[in-house]
Amino acid sequence: HNFYHDAPLEQVCRYVEDIMLWGYNGLLVWFDMHHYQGIDDPAAQAMLARLRTLLETARALGMNAGLGVLANEGYATTPEAIRAEWHAQNGYTGPLAAHYHVEVCPRKPGGMELLLRQFDEEFAQFASVGVDLLSIWPYDQGGCTCAACSPWGGNGFPYAAEQVAGAFRRRFPEGK
Repeated sequence: HNFYHDAPLEQVCRYVEDIMLWGYNGLLVWFDMHHYQGIDDPAAQAMLARLRTLLETARALGMNAGLGVLANEGYATTPEAIRAEWHAQNGYTGPLAAHYHVEVCPRKPGGMELLLRQFDEEFAQFASVGVDLLSIWPYDQGGCTCAACSPWGGNGFPYAAEQVAGAFRRRFPEGK
């Protein structure tokens, strides 16, 4: 919870106008999945509507619209069997620091399929706005320390990110 999440929507939209006047040419928003039960969770739908409004405001001002995602982000309901590992192992000297323990391992059976379905559902939520760019982030709560994904930054992340980028391009062929 921060200003962008909790302030009255009109106030945040006014801020988007201000940053455009300061020279910003785009707005990137992030739908943080980890505390929602899924795309149909009423709280998730409320946040998605809020984010759409922010991007619609940016678009109306002539700004680019962007989405930020974590390459292996998961909902609170991620099945245990495909959750990412976060313990110190496979070259990691400590546990992943900001992990919520609901992230998805893209290398476990069904993991990449779940990620692609979740991201396609999320991208569909922004089809009416149109999205110009996607930022796929590897860390913060992202990552997996299993043997198949380690090291995450040079192995698991590129594997997942390439496929997430493909899902984005299918929805937004002109997106970057």
